[in-house]
Amino acid sequence: VHVHGLKSTSRLIGATKLSDLASKLEASGNKLQADPNDKTQADYINSEQGNLVTLYDEAIEAASAELG
Repeated sequence: VHVHGLKSTSRLIGATKLSDLASKLEASGNKLQADPNDKTQADYINSEQGNLVTLYDEAIEAASAELG
């Protein structure tokens, strides 16, 4: 998942929790790119991937319900 696009798009549809997490993951990814040995960032990204997918699924479900 490209979190930059997800961050912006989810905010537009009101999925603020998803957008906030995507923003945090993007920042961690940027830090990890700058320092590939930063285990803290890698651990954070790995630990939050499941939460991102859950929030994504919830946003899709809510949007589908709204659209009928």
